[in-house]
Amino acid sequence: MKPVVPTHPQFTAIVKRLREGDSPAAICKDLNPPVSKNTLESWWKRHSKTILAVPSELLDVKDPEAPVVEDLASEVLDERRRRENAERKLKVVEAQLHEVERELSELADLSDLLGGANDRQPSVPDWLMPGRKAEEHVATVNLVLSDLHLDEVVKKEAVRGVNAYNRRIAEQRLQRTFEKAICLPRDYMAGVKYEGIVIHMAGDTFSGDIHEELARTNEATPLESVLYWIDPFVAGIRMLHEYYGKVHIVSVPGNHDRTYRKPVAKGRVETSLHHLFTKLIQREFKGIDTITWDVPLSPDAMTIQYGTKIMTTHGDQFKGGGGIGGILIPILRGDAKKRQRQQAVGDPYDLMVIGHFHQYIAGPGVLINGSMKGYDEYAFQNNFGYEAPQQALFLVTPEHGPSFHLPIQCANKKLERW
Repeated sequence: MKPVVPTHPQFTAIVKRLREGDSPAAICKDLNPPVSKNTLESWWKRHSKTILAVPSELLDVKDPEAPVVEDLASEVLDERRRRENAERKLKVVEAQLHEVERELSELADLSDLLGGANDRQPSVPDWLMPGRKAEEHVATVNLVLSDLHLDEVVKKEAVRGVNAYNRRIAEQRLQRTFEKAICLPRDYMAGVKYEGIVIHMAGDTFSGDIHEELARTNEATPLESVLYWIDPFVAGIRMLHEYYGKVHIVSVPGNHDRTYRKPVAKGRVETSLHHLFTKLIQREFKGIDTITWDVPLSPDAMTIQYGTKIMTTHGDQFKGGGGIGGILIPILRGDAKKRQRQQAVGDPYDLMVIGHFHQYIAGPGVLINGSMKGYDEYAFQNNFGYEAPQQALFLVTPEHGPSFHLPIQCANKKLERW
């Protein structure tokens, strides 16, 4: 059934009066048959916008078969939409045409420029290859060995295949580290005379059994590990000595090397496996003057190279690092406190070398070493950022101090077969 208002005999008159502003209540008084005021108000509220769009001449419809006003209004609106769409398309075409004209103009300018280039007489400056300076460049190589965690076992299945570690893999990575300590400076920094190498043994050489899970899963007991790894270290140091001529070894313990369950301040160094291990290796080179040692009973050691003072410490004394700033905030805060202490006793330093955090970062005044062990179950479970197994290597020169960082990538998945 059609709605009441559009089928009313006086529908055209109703619409005209509504368009002219008469109220539905006044109109309803004159209608026969009658229409309720609420019905007319409701209908006008729904259709007023459409009805007002119809030209007034279309309302004088005499043909009883002519379409109702709503249909006429719909046709008018459809025509308006078609016209608006056509206008929008025309604007798009005009914009595209303008862009084509702009590109043609640019091509014409480029053609003129290239045509003029044929007539240009070149005037190329005579640059010559720089020759070598008469004086010889010298440097000392610095290798940081920390966080090796020898004889710890990392199962690749526990870290979704991103790493693996055991005694066999550790032997390969240690050998690769010693070899690259020669190859990288020799092959990538030509023209420099190397006057020796400094090895910073900065702790956590062994994982130890300070945690129950380590005691249960390590390849060997702590003392067995100490005895086993003497020979590979001796072989590596001997190879570096043969190439560089002079080797200086600095040794400070880490927190995993301890023989107590909890960290201690008194006797921290002399009770550590790392200290014992260093002393046993030192015996192997007894009487060789060109292999020197600094194995202090303090957790900090200092070396001086061409006037540059380098502080070596493990880094576990710097706590925190869980916020947005990561490990840098506690390290920089600790570095500032340590510098104040050293300044107060008249023994300041220029660079602090640390390990412990298993993240390689070479920053101004601070060098943080990576880990030869690499990504492990603890890092995976705590969602730490992935870090490939690596150890720090850098040069110290008289002109620039610590510079030319060449980190050693220790791992080779193909050769290690994991």
